[in-house]
Amino acid sequence: MKDERDALSLYSADQFALQVTPNGNTLLHVAAQFNSYHCVPAILGKCPSLLRRANTNGDTPIHVAVARLSYDVVGSLIDFAKSEDGGGAAAVRQMLRARNHDGDTPLHLAARVRGSASALFSAIGTLLTKEDPWLDHGPNKARETPLYLYVERGYNDEVLSQMLETCTPLEYGGPSGKTALHAAVIRGKDEFLDKLIEWRNDLIKEPDADGLTPLHYA
Repeated sequence: MKDERDALSLYSADQFALQVTPNGNTLLHVAAQFNSYHCVPAILGKCPSLLRRANTNGDTPIHVAVARLSYDVVGSLIDFAKSEDGGGAAAVRQMLRARNHDGDTPLHLAARVRGSASALFSAIGTLLTKEDPWLDHGPNKARETPLYLYVERGYNDEVLSQMLETCTPLEYGGPSGKTALHAAVIRGKDEFLDKLIEWRNDLIKEPDADGLTPLHYA
């Protein structure tokens, strides 16, 4: 690790900025892809602008880190953004609310994690929502909100509770006019049903694009 950091110290800011892959990934994207969290401070120390630089898909380094479940890189990126060189609280908000070409924020990407990685998603999702309670929870281009995705994918309810308790405003829609409660009923997630109804009882009566309420799917 030290050898990698020493090698990075030989690059100038201009060299960092010019080193990109064919799909526009910078050295910071690559570090995020391979969870090379120890390289993040060295890269950003020379070229802070890479923090928010997007590749050809519109993904910033934190999009890549979240999608790859590189928890340590996510933490390192947030720590740098919080610093004076990184821009402080405003920089953290800008980074966490960035959208790629599909309209996905980092939280959308985290919500797509499946299976054995769900525990790590829980940690990442909790970190993101804790850092920015006003995190953008609006829909992507497929009309999916992070809350809908999280419920629809059927994970444990730790992050759901975090989102419902701390995030304002929190949107809940999905494709075809369905809500997170529709998704919970369809997926048979009783523990999600209780939390969502307690959060917003009126979701019980909210119809989807076909005029069907969650009760119709029960």
